[in-house]
Amino acid sequence: MSGFGEWIRRKRFATADHVGMLDRRLDQLATEAKANAAQTTAQVADVQAQLVELTRLTADTREASNYTRRALELGVPAGPADGSHSRATAENWFESHYWQAADQILSFIAAAGLGIGGKDVADIGSGDGVIDLALATRGAPASLVGYDVTTTDADALLKVAAEAGIEELPANLSFEQSGYETIPAADSSVDLVFTWSTFEHVSEPLAMLKEIRRILRPTGALMLQIWPLYYSDHGGHLWLTHGGGFPHLTTADEQLLADLKGKVGTDARRPADDEYLSLNRLTLDELNELLLAADMKVARAELLSETVNIPPQVENVPLSDLLISGIKLLAVPA
Repeated sequence: MSGFGEWIRRKRFATADHVGMLDRRLDQLATEAKANAAQTTAQVADVQAQLVELTRLTADTREASNYTRRALELGVPAGPADGSHSRATAENWFESHYWQAADQILSFIAAAGLGIGGKDVADIGSGDGVIDLALATRGAPASLVGYDVTTTDADALLKVAAEAGIEELPANLSFEQSGYETIPAADSSVDLVFTWSTFEHVSEPLAMLKEIRRILRPTGALMLQIWPLYYSDHGGHLWLTHGGGFPHLTTADEQLLADLKGKVGTDARRPADDEYLSLNRLTLDELNELLLAADMKVARAELLSETVNIPPQVENVPLSDLLISGIKLLAVPA
C-alpha cells in the first residue's frame, strides 16, 4: 500500500474512533441532563412547597395580628393562655390598630369623598377603644362614641395609650354601653357609623343594622368591615388552636367544642368555645339582604381574599363563600 493509502486508512479509523468517542460523550451528557432535569424538577417542587408553606404562615401571622381585636387589656394576656404572646406582640398589636386599622378606615371613606373631621361618629363594637382613640386624635371628629355590650374601660385604655406617648384621652372621645340589639343614641344624630371586626359576632344583625340606620343622618354612612367571614378558611376563628384548612367546616361542632374547652380564643377576654359559638355565620349575600332590609344600600366595597387549598369535604360550598375571606363596605341610606 502506498504511503498516501496508509495515511487515508489511519485517518478513517481515527475518525471512526473520534465519532465513537463523541457518541459516548453525547450519551453521557444526555444521561447527566436527564439527571439534572429530575433534580431541578425536585428542587422546583421543593421551592414551591416552601412558598406555599411560607404563604400559609404569613397569612396565619397576619390574621392572628389583625384579629386580636379587643384582646389588649390591662392585666390580661394578649394571646393564648400559655403566655406565648410577648409584650412586644402586644405593642405591635397596639401599633397595628392605632395606625394600620385606623388608616384603613380613614382611607376607605376618603376614597368615597367622605371624612370625619368635625363630624359625629359612632363605633359599634369598640372593645378596648384603641381604634376609637386613633380616629378621635387623628381624624378630629366633633365627637366619637364607642359602643359595646361591655363598656370600654377608659382607664385601661389611657394606661395603654400612655405607653405610646398619649397622656390623656381627647375630649371628643367617650364610651357607652349598648345592648345586643339597641344603641343608646338619638334618631338621626350620627354622620358616620363604623364597625371593625365585630359584626360577625352580632347575634341579631338585622336589628342592629336597623338601629344603625335609625341613628344615621340622611346624609350619613356606615363603614362596615368583617374579617373573617364564616365560610372562609379562618372563619371559625380557630387559627390559634387549629391553624388553617377550614377546620370549622371539616370537623363536627361537637368535636371542635371539645377541643376548645378550657382554651382562650382569639379575643383573649373570652373562652375559645364561647367565641366560636358567638359567630353568626353570615354570608356576604345574606349581609347584603340584611342591609337592604334595614333600608341601606352598598355604595362602595372591597373584597378581602387569599389563595387557599380547598379540601374535598367543602367542595360543595359555594366558591364565593370559600374564597372571600372578608369585606370592607360603605353603606348609605337607601
